Amino acid sequence: LWVWSKSAVDPARAHAIRLRLVAFGMAFTLALLGATALKLWLDFPRPPAALGDLVRVIGDIERHYSLPSGHATYAALVVGALWPLIGRRGRIGLVLYAALVGWSRIAAGMHFPADVLAGWVLGLSCTALAGWLGAGAGQEVVDVRLRADTAAGGDGGVQRMRGHAPA
Repeated sequence: LWVWSKSAVDPARAHAIRLRLVAFGMAFTLALLGATALKLWLDFPRPPAALGDLVRVIGDIERHYSLPSGHATYAALVVGALWPLIGRRGRIGLVLYAALVGWSRIAAGMHFPADVLAGWVLGLSCTALAGWLGAGAGQEVVDVRLRADTAAGGDGGVQRMRGHAPA
């Protein structure tokens, strides 16, 4: 996101991307704390511990800390961070990405479907919470920039936001 914000030609777009980066960082921190706390507190068994030899596991067999799926949580964080920045085809790709991550965790024998669903809910919830917490701070930055531009005789960035070059 940082590189994307630096390569954006439109300053308003670059600013929007940087705000998403800050929100992603906040959401990542919240999700890391939330997932760790839930895993330790709930200590749900993984499929090999609950179903024994009925499950084929790809990789090392783990028996504890199944809920929520960390991979699904972080896939949902990526979806939440990029969703407002890309178009319809990109959004379809994001949904496909999250679905494939969830499916891979189930197919590998590491998680139950409920673990994956809980990971998606946690990731999207943390994204929404970070957006809500950061909305006031981000709006203050935009307001300060608009006031400074208007005080200097500009149009408050309205022409730049509409895609027009300043006169």
